[in-house]
Amino acid sequence: MKHRYNLILLFLLLSHFSPALDLNTNQWVDFEGKLGNLDIRLSLFRLENGKIAGNYCYKKYDTKIKLVGRMDGNKISLSEIVNGKSQGNFTGVFTNKNDSFEGKWTNQIRILDFNLHISSIPAIGNLEHRYSFFDKTDDDVEIFMRKVKKAILTNNKVWIAKYVNYPLRTHLSNKKAITIKTPKQLIANFDEIFHEEFKKEIAPFCCCNLFFNSDGAMLGDGHIWINPGNADDVYPYTITAINNVELY
Repeated sequence: MKHRYNLILLFLLLSHFSPALDLNTNQWVDFEGKLGNLDIRLSLFRLENGKIAGNYCYKKYDTKIKLVGRMDGNKISLSEIVNGKSQGNFTGVFTNKNDSFEGKWTNQIRILDFNLHISSIPAIGNLEHRYSFFDKTDDDVEIFMRKVKKAILTNNKVWIAKYVNYPLRTHLSNKKAITIKTPKQLIANFDEIFHEEFKKEIAPFCCCNLFFNSDGAMLGDGHIWINPGNADDVYPYTITAINNVELY
């Protein structure tokens, strides 16, 4: 599903892209691309005096690795920190002409090329709390999204029904619009809402450094949106959108 309906159009408008961007201070900038032959997502937060903090993850592993470094002009150097020790280094150049960060990643035994492009620039959030309007920690938000994804893929209907914000308007597998008003109705229509094509699409998405804005945090290209709002003490979040059809 390359094109999704109104929420995705809204996402594109709110992503704050432009032909030439800079790494502004006190703002998250998210990149996606290749490190060697593996897909990664890398997020940087520029501090004062050229310092940079952030993290990255291999999409197939979906686990964050801490980054610290500096930006000098358009040159960026980053060290990845594992268990308090530097385990690898990114050295490259940020080019605002095509919004790319390219260079070499090295450790004691390997040198790999990386080629990354800006994927989003969230308009809110700070270094300590990326998802600044969510309760608890950033890790808690991403853990919840992983549980949402897992519950969909494993057909855990009762769990998903517990965390949906009702009423919720979505579509069945025949693209018929439906408003889900109760957990019972969600469970009865689960297989039609979370159909096999939808499951195949969300399966490869990682949950590190989710895109977010004032509408919430999203999985993939807007397939699932979550927000604060559930009374649950463990996961005070709710599923507010399920976008499971193409825009024709």
